[in-house]
Amino acid sequence: MQVQVRQVFLFCAMVLLSGGVSADVYKWVDKHGRVHFTDKAPIGTKVDTIKIEEASEVEVAPSVNITKRQRQNIFDVLARERKEKDKLRQERREEKAKKQAACAKLKILMVESESINTYYRRNKKGERVFLSDQERKASDNRRQEKYQKECG
Repeated sequence: MQVQVRQVFLFCAMVLLSGGVSADVYKWVDKHGRVHFTDKAPIGTKVDTIKIEEASEVEVAPSVNITKRQRQNIFDVLARERKEKDKLRQERREEKAKKQAACAKLKILMVESESINTYYRRNKKGERVFLSDQERKASDNRRQEKYQKECG
């Protein structure tokens, strides 16, 4: 019993005496101009001493004290927002891929059009109707304008 009282007394004395603990931090600059902070002063360099006092009591902001339910609600909202953002990113990627494919197809049609001597389209009966030079140039111009507008 007397040993326990002595241990409690020593513990209380240590707690009371440790209240005013402070530490020194040393700030110095090396030959390359880099700033260093250490707990021991280096020898042979100019040192600035920074006094740091330990806080006797840590205050917690009242907004930090939230319940598990509130924390879970926040987590759920953030997870939903993350899913929505991921979905939007995926949709943008798909749209970009479709646009690139359409642009590639237009480019191929433009290149093919330059190498073809005669150009035709099919009528409602499925018969070939050959285009005149003016119609072909107009078709090529429309295709180029569409490519410039949609693909840059």
